[in-house]
Amino acid sequence: MTTSYLIYDFETDGVDPRTCRPLQVAWQRFDMELKPIEGEDPVSLFIQPAPDRLPHPKAIEVTGISLAQCAAEGISDAEAFRRLHDEVNRPGTCSFGWNTRRFDNEILRFGFWRNFLPSYDHESRQGCDAWDAIDLARAACALRPDGLAWPTNEDGTPSFKLDKLAPANGFDHSDAHDAMADVSATAHIATLLRASAPKLWDFARSLRNTETVRSIVTGSAFVHVSSRIPAADLCTAPFAVAARTPGRKNEVIAWNLRHDPSEALDADEHTLRRRIFTRQDDLCDGETRFNVKKIKLNAAPFVAPMGVLGEHEAKRLGVDLDSMNRHHASLRDHGAALGKRLITIHDDALPPRTDPDDALYGGAFPSKADLAIGRRIPDTAPQDLHVLERQFHDARFTGLLLHYIARNHPECLSDLPRATWIQRTHDRLLDPPSRDDLHWDDWCVEMAAAIDAASPETRPVLQTAYIHGLQIGAAVGLTPDVARQPNACGT
Repeated sequence: MTTSYLIYDFETDGVDPRTCRPLQVAWQRFDMELKPIEGEDPVSLFIQPAPDRLPHPKAIEVTGISLAQCAAEGISDAEAFRRLHDEVNRPGTCSFGWNTRRFDNEILRFGFWRNFLPSYDHESRQGCDAWDAIDLARAACALRPDGLAWPTNEDGTPSFKLDKLAPANGFDHSDAHDAMADVSATAHIATLLRASAPKLWDFARSLRNTETVRSIVTGSAFVHVSSRIPAADLCTAPFAVAARTPGRKNEVIAWNLRHDPSEALDADEHTLRRRIFTRQDDLCDGETRFNVKKIKLNAAPFVAPMGVLGEHEAKRLGVDLDSMNRHHASLRDHGAALGKRLITIHDDALPPRTDPDDALYGGAFPSKADLAIGRRIPDTAPQDLHVLERQFHDARFTGLLLHYIARNHPECLSDLPRATWIQRTHDRLLDPPSRDDLHWDDWCVEMAAAIDAASPETRPVLQTAYIHGLQIGAAVGLTPDVARQPNACGT
């Protein structure tokens, strides 16, 4: 049973939550009415920059965080996640923020993983759960819009960016992308949502229960709200399950019932694959992508029975209920073969992540024995940490321990582990694990260009990020071309 809310936010050095690293984290605990709990002071911390990855220039421009300040004032990655683990696992805690399920909660999981902490307990143990406020806001805008102002983008579609939504609703968010400011802005919007649509709030909170979600999507059409649905449709559409994702009991493949499934029903596997996984710009003229979407039932997705979509709501959303019913009937009566083909084309297993840092989803859950060994790490003398290596059963933990020592106690590495760490960092700079990260040469070019084009206010933080990245490169034998040096970096 939830007894308190912990609203939290990360500011990071990149955009892929599985590979980027936090530079700042903030959190504050609230009671069940979203009032700050007396004696629970808000916390904001800088985190020391990672010694094995390059800060993305766009991330530094957005956050405005100085890596020099993080290095001087920040705590270690290990200490930050130990503190966070204690907070989000306090019995009865619902931890959430703005877009946390897709971003911040992934950072939590991977931060816990690389620091030998249970990665999922905060989502299901001791009355704890992990939630997200942003899809509730989208649902309120689409279904229960009274009570909040809904800012729009230049094209007239609603904007759910916190730095637009909060000021439109009376919160001064001029310091957006400061972690503590984002926590406060999230609390402000969450309070307004709870006050203006209390039934919707309670319903959205119930969706943290996987079986509740499963009962809504099974057998009938349902309403789904997601950022993956066009903003022009208010991020909302009726859906019906077309298939179950292979190997994932808590994930379904659903069809957007705004669209006629006839072409998909007749399509072979090759056509389905091409028109589902190819970008719209890369399809042939006149072709459109098929409107399927995977939904994770255990990630608190916003789904609701069709009853929430009355004539008034359907008109506002531009949903033709008669067409929707025809599309659903067609899918229900003739979709069995389509479901089998969807299962086949979604049955391509991703290659396992070879680097231990990235391998959270690359094997079984860690055993209790390995987690028990991991819990000994903070209290083990740095020079004795290598002794634990031989005690792990999971090979991923053996690699993680090397990385843990290299990040936190590099002076304790002997020659061979040090050479392994250097080579591993060298390889990751030249072949980043995420498509959102930059290859060393591209990073040098883009960082130099960003510095040259930056405003006087932004240039210093980009310069410190550039210096940090050059130091990482130099430590593993990489240097930039002279021609790539920024004009005004002073390095």
